[in-house]
Amino acid sequence: MVIFPNPEHLYQHYLLEHVHHLCATQGLGVLWATHLIDETEGDSRIIVLHQGKILADGARDTVVAQSGAADIKGAFDMLTRKAAA
Repeated sequence: MVIFPNPEHLYQHYLLEHVHHLCATQGLGVLWATHLIDETEGDSRIIVLHQGKILADGARDTVVAQSGAADIKGAFDMLTRKAAA
Protein backbone atom coordinates (compact mmCIF):
# COMPACT_ATOMS: atom_id res chain seq x y z
CA MET A 1 0.00 0.00 0.00
CA VAL A 2 1.29 3.46 -0.92
CA ILE A 3 0.30 6.45 1.19
CA PHE A 4 0.54 9.86 -0.41
CA PRO A 5 0.95 12.96 1.74
CA ASN A 6 -1.82 15.52 1.87
CA PRO A 7 -1.05 18.01 -0.95
CA GLU A 8 -2.57 20.85 1.06
CA HIS A 9 -0.19 20.13 3.94
CA LEU A 10 2.79 20.07 1.56
CA TYR A 11 1.74 23.41 0.07
CA GLN A 12 1.35 24.97 3.52
CA HIS A 13 4.76 23.70 4.55
CA TYR A 14 6.40 25.05 1.38
CA LEU A 15 4.68 28.42 1.74
CA LEU A 16 5.70 28.78 5.39
CA GLU A 17 9.30 27.83 4.65
CA HIS A 18 9.41 30.34 1.80
CA VAL A 19 7.95 33.17 3.89
CA HIS A 20 10.33 32.43 6.78
CA HIS A 21 13.24 32.39 4.33
CA LEU A 22 12.21 35.78 2.90
CA CYS A 23 11.91 37.25 6.39
CA ALA A 24 15.33 35.96 7.38
CA THR A 25 17.16 36.94 4.19
CA GLN A 26 15.30 40.06 3.10
CA GLY A 27 14.40 41.55 6.49
CA LEU A 28 10.69 41.44 5.67
CA GLY A 29 7.87 41.59 8.18
CA VAL A 30 4.71 39.64 7.47
CA LEU A 31 1.20 40.07 8.77
CA TRP A 32 -0.22 36.56 8.74
CA ALA A 33 -3.89 36.28 9.62
CA THR A 34 -4.70 32.62 10.15
CA HIS A 35 -6.55 30.15 12.30
CA LEU A 36 -3.61 27.74 11.90
CA ILE A 37 -1.77 29.01 14.96
CA ASP A 38 0.44 25.92 15.23
CA GLU A 39 2.51 27.31 12.33
CA THR A 40 4.00 30.08 14.46
CA GLU A 41 7.54 30.03 15.81
CA GLY A 42 8.81 31.00 19.26
CA ASP A 43 9.89 34.50 18.29
CA SER A 44 6.77 35.19 16.21
CA ARG A 45 4.71 38.11 17.47
CA ILE A 46 1.20 36.90 18.17
CA ILE A 47 -1.88 39.04 18.50
CA VAL A 48 -4.92 37.11 19.66
CA LEU A 49 -8.06 38.87 18.48
CA HIS A 50 -11.47 37.75 19.68
CA GLN A 51 -14.69 39.52 18.83
CA GLY A 52 -12.77 42.67 17.92
CA LYS A 53 -10.74 42.79 21.15
CA ILE A 54 -7.03 42.15 21.61
CA LEU A 55 -6.67 39.39 24.20
CA ALA A 56 -2.90 38.94 23.94
CA ASP A 57 -0.01 40.61 22.15
CA GLY A 58 3.58 39.45 22.31
CA ALA A 59 6.07 36.78 21.36
CA ARG A 60 4.48 33.36 21.03
CA ASP A 61 6.40 31.89 23.94
CA THR A 62 5.43 34.86 26.14
CA VAL A 63 1.74 34.55 25.24
CA VAL A 64 1.88 30.84 26.08
CA ALA A 65 3.70 31.44 29.39
CA GLN A 66 1.36 34.24 30.48
CA SER A 67 -1.71 32.13 29.72
CA GLY A 68 -0.42 29.17 31.73
CA ALA A 69 -1.04 26.84 28.80
CA ALA A 70 1.31 24.18 27.45
CA ASP A 71 1.32 25.47 23.86
CA ILE A 72 -0.07 28.22 21.63
CA LYS A 73 -3.24 26.30 20.79
CA GLY A 74 -3.95 25.86 24.50
CA ALA A 75 -3.22 29.55 25.11
CA PHE A 76 -5.63 30.56 22.35
CA ASP A 77 -8.34 28.26 23.71
CA MET A 78 -7.89 29.54 27.27
CA LEU A 79 -7.87 33.20 26.27
CA THR A 80 -10.92 33.02 24.02
CA ARG A 81 -12.93 30.89 26.48
CA LYS A 82 -12.16 33.32 29.32
CA ALA A 83 -13.24 36.27 27.14
CA ALA A 84 -16.48 34.51 26.15
CA ALA A 85 -17.42 33.78 29.79
